[in-house]
Amino acid sequence: MDRVVLLSLAGFGNAVLRALLESGTKPIALVTRKERFSYPYYHENNIETEAESNGIKIMYGADGENYIAKELPEILLMSTYHRILKPIVYSHCKYAINFHPSLLPRYKGASPIYWALRNGESKTGVTAHLITEKADVGDIVAQVEVPITDFDTQGTLRKKLALVTGKLAVDVLRLVKTNSVKPVSQNLTSSTSYPKVDDTTREIDPSWSTLEIERHLRALSPFPGAIRKGQIDQPIYLLSAQLNQHQPNDC
Repeated sequence: MDRVVLLSLAGFGNAVLRALLESGTKPIALVTRKERFSYPYYHENNIETEAESNGIKIMYGADGENYIAKELPEILLMSTYHRILKPIVYSHCKYAINFHPSLLPRYKGASPIYWALRNGESKTGVTAHLITEKADVGDIVAQVEVPITDFDTQGTLRKKLALVTGKLAVDVLRLVKTNSVKPVSQNLTSSTSYPKVDDTTREIDPSWSTLEIERHLRALSPFPGAIRKGQIDQPIYLLSAQLNQHQPNDC
């Protein structure tokens, strides 16, 4: 059986790890980062505890990447990892595959879930693609669509996408083991890219319509919360929202 290393953080990483274990694949190592706080988007176990309880080696950041370059695993799987990998880490792998939470080539970047919600998209998804030196541009191995409802928040959509990512990881490994991987180049002419959410992005623009504000609040709930300009220490969270389609768009 091919040796697999998983690079991932809490949330998506938990879902992928569980799916792999349930399918009979035990990674030889998990490369992650130390977290000071619990996962803020929905209740989730500590990924280190989960890996440790299954006898999986745990490493962090650069040390874990150096371990990969030395141990030469056949397959590298990555999902919501916090660092851009250097080619020396993955170039020897039979396959090095990242799971990006959008329908590439649309919504490249570090915060695709926020922007899909903020822009009022009716669907998003998860794309498995080959890892390249430039992020989010590798050939596509597989892709799954996920509908977005009018009530999805950052938390609910993340959870749906995490579960889909776990299932997709198992499906991709099955393709690898049966030599059925057929990567397809991305159509970069239709690509879109959005910046990482920062404190300026979180600000509510008073000129926005009611619908725009509602989408913004959902996209930042339950974490990190929207803010009024200059009030970073007073985040605003959306507890419940249901817009009447006949409601005026001004506020």
